[in-house]
Amino acid sequence: MIAAKLMTRNVVTTNPDTLVSDAIALLRRHHLHDLPVIDGEGRPVGVLTAHAILHHALPAYASEDLLAAMQASPDLPSVHEHLHAMAGLKVGEVMSARILSVKEHAPTNAIAAMLVLMHNDSQNILVTGDDGRLVGTISALDVILRDQPR
Repeated sequence: MIAAKLMTRNVVTTNPDTLVSDAIALLRRHHLHDLPVIDGEGRPVGVLTAHAILHHALPAYASEDLLAAMQASPDLPSVHEHLHAMAGLKVGEVMSARILSVKEHAPTNAIAAMLVLMHNDSQNILVTGDDGRLVGTISALDVILRDQPR
């Protein structure tokens, strides 16, 4: 089987110039954890994840080393305060440019292995056509539910 047979086709996307507040509204409306970020030609340029938004909203003093050492984080009101302050930022300032992608004719056994070994914040592998444009996404749930009644 190939990626095109397994992927979700109607992908909710955003672009680098979208305001973070609008992207958060998309995440909420569609119950998503991440959004592919595409350029004007429909090619993936990054991924905006809920994790990246939260990480960006942490106060500057809350470095990864400090959070790991303390096993704690700033109080939620200060995080929400930073979230509110960053609402006017553009997605391109917060997104990760690390993209996991495959072509639509890639074998699904390779995709399943990629999903198991993923070490980034996104929960999806982006699927592109031969022209590099986004045509779909594949998540671990897509693999699990492949032969299940919908």
